[in-house]
Amino acid sequence: MLLALFTLLYYYYYYYYYYYYYYYYYYYYYYYYYYYYYYYYYYYYYYYYYYYYYYYYYYYYYYYYY
Repeated sequence: MLLALFTLLYYYYYYYYYYYYYYYYYYYYYYYYYYYYYYYYYYYYYYYYYYYYYYYYYYYYYYYYY
């Protein structure tokens, strides 16, 4: 009876820690996934912002001098 009880406790804690680290792993996986997602989103936003800025002044000086 005690052997069966310890066997059940063993499997209980085994699956408990298994799902704990499983959840922990995917939590940080999605954390870094969204981190890099917003990083590249910010990067391209920054890029197109200066792209727009550059052409704005390009046409401004073109209109001004010509």
